[in-house]
Amino acid sequence: MANTVSAALVPEIWTKAIQVNLTKSLVALETCDTHLEADLKYGDLLHYPYIAALSAQEYIPGTVITAQEFIAAEDSITVATFKVVPFYVDDIYQLQTKADYAANVARDAAYQLRDDIDTTALDQVSAGIYFGDTSGSAGTFVTGTAANATSIASTSANIDDVFVAARSALRQENVSEGDWIAIMRPEIAADIELLAIDKGFNIADSTLRNGYAGDFLGFHCYVSNNMTSGHMYLGARGGISLVVQKEPSMVIKDVSDQLGKNFLPSIIFGTTVFTRNSKRFLDVQITS
Repeated sequence: MANTVSAALVPEIWTKAIQVNLTKSLVALETCDTHLEADLKYGDLLHYPYIAALSAQEYIPGTVITAQEFIAAEDSITVATFKVVPFYVDDIYQLQTKADYAANVARDAAYQLRDDIDTTALDQVSAGIYFGDTSGSAGTFVTGTAANATSIASTSANIDDVFVAARSALRQENVSEGDWIAIMRPEIAADIELLAIDKGFNIADSTLRNGYAGDFLGFHCYVSNNMTSGHMYLGARGGISLVVQKEPSMVIKDVSDQLGKNFLPSIIFGTTVFTRNSKRFLDVQITS
């Protein structure tokens, strides 16, 4: 007769580790303009002035020269996005398990805050120059207007055409080459990889890898699930401005009528696209 062992006699074993969460690649801090953070020591509104472009005029010898008036204007960025990821940890759970719940949840909370920054910043892609497909004429791209245009249907057969047309559009807008970037969703990156396979390239060596994903037709490529669906950023690095006034920080508070503590990780940031920068990148309307 087989022995029956009571469940009460069999100990439950907890490992010291906790399973690692799946996380997205965060690219905003690598691709956005963050240089204004040093100017915002206090307050929540940062003014960023610019002067409208002057124009050359004909000079006729012996005639009076009339000086042009220059127009000073300003943009601003409001740093007033406050995010918190509150959670509670009971002291009893900390005592009865080997896994360090507080530390692991805190790490995940910090990631969630940075992920929110990433999503919010990349959503500013819509402030760039419209770049789409001419309605009813697939593969004929249009820049600067959404009138009579549709989203580009990306494939491995036309993704190189999209990038070449974008290069031309950026040059026409006088966007200097040298540090052009592309921020795309994984499905668009897959079309580039399929094109690379078709052309005989080794993907592991020549095409897209995680985070910073290598170069393609003169663009430094970044792949992120946080890029707004149906959009791709093509243009100068730093077209989107991001100011993080307070990095993720943790406040731990005792709970008066419980044995545990409230953990309150939080962050303060703001993001925008300034007038001049909105002309330095394309908002590519694209799906795959």
